Amino acid sequence: MSTTQTQQAPSEDEAEALQALTSQLAEMAEKAPSHNLMLIALLSTYKAVAITHPCCTRGASQAALQVGGDLLVRTLGNVPTGPLH
Repeated sequence: MSTTQTQQAPSEDEAEALQALTSQLAEMAEKAPSHNLMLIALLSTYKAVAITHPCCTRGASQAALQVGGDLLVRTLGNVPTGPLH
């Protein structure tokens, strides 16, 4: 994807496939030994897929930055109440 292209909304079939994959991943997350381990596994898989498919690397990078920024903003000023890993 070039910098002038924008990501299109998923088709109906893609939206259904996305929902199915998301559900499968959520089930896997429930069975993981820890949520931290699951997040690391997801990020490692995300990176491997993005690297393996260079056509998607830029879009994947932009999405990762957006998610990371959103998470950072969400945590600013918040003091964790539970145990830290």
